[in-house]
Amino acid sequence: MKKNIILGLFLRGKVKSNGKVKIESQKKLFLKLKNEGQRMGVIVKPISFNSKTKDFDFLYDRFFSLNKKETQKAKDFLKKCQEEGKIIFNSRSFIVITISKWDTYKSLNKNKELKKHLPKTFLLKDFKSLNSFLIKRKEAILKLNTGQEGKSVFLIKKTKEGFLVKTSEKKDRRTILKEITIKKIEDIQKFLKEWPQKRYIFQEKIDPAIYNGNVFDIRVLLQKAKDGWQVSDIKARVASQNSFLTNIHMGGEQKRGRDLEFLLKKVFKRKPQKIIKSCKEISIKIAEHFEKTIKGNIFEMGVDLILDKTGKIWIIEVNSKPGEVINLKNNLGRVVNF
Repeated sequence: MKKNIILGLFLRGKVKSNGKVKIESQKKLFLKLKNEGQRMGVIVKPISFNSKTKDFDFLYDRFFSLNKKETQKAKDFLKKCQEEGKIIFNSRSFIVITISKWDTYKSLNKNKELKKHLPKTFLLKDFKSLNSFLIKRKEAILKLNTGQEGKSVFLIKKTKEGFLVKTSEKKDRRTILKEITIKKIEDIQKFLKEWPQKRYIFQEKIDPAIYNGNVFDIRVLLQKAKDGWQVSDIKARVASQNSFLTNIHMGGEQKRGRDLEFLLKKVFKRKPQKIIKSCKEISIKIAEHFEKTIKGNIFEMGVDLILDKTGKIWIIEVNSKPGEVINLKNNLGRVVNF
């Protein structure tokens, strides 16, 4: 193995006067990756768009910012890295498309095999379309197109009094469910930050399977190995009491391994292995879809699935930057002999 291989972790940060990067996001991820690198003889160092390209051998792109100027600087930096022949892990095109839930939906909706697993989804252009949808379907999930960690997600239900709006908020380490009834559909805009400048989508609400009175979803983590896509982790995320959001940041509880099997067996009254296998197969198909349709090197992703009461699998979200740390040896091993 080449000595002192340096993996640059491209994050949102600032370069100090001494040349080091002050990390502004994902510090926990950096520390985990740094520790894994030490065991392998790989130096992991944070990189900013103001860093020098000679400071690393490979670049792991985990940069994220909604600031247009910062995003453009990131693009320019990555372009320079490509021109200099640097190997970059994580396609910027894939990151961009998965930041937008609407763009992700449009891409997957073109795949005949995956289309049947997608909830009907629409871009919120006006409240007349949302009102028409609610008259037919009674319920809808409304969410920020670029939202993360379960923030700015609303459950809207058509009632005799008007519309019941539910949302979950994290306060003092507790998840609080807020409910409010409004009469006019247009008044929902009060809950939406900077609409229509910031885009929102709404989609049909899946009637979810319930575990001990709480909704849950399935998070699948995938990584690209030499012989194709592999599932590195699969777990259930169980929402806190009274919440419709499973995100860990909103108080969700994780269950994997035997706990996951127990959950699925209790809910569906049948062997869980078949359900787990189907979740893995759909997730791999999603990974293969994006690998065929997106330019660049894709090597990791997270897929969120939900099971309805019949056991059908629905695709909720695809994440190009899952919170869990990558398998460094698995991915660097494709280009470096360890």
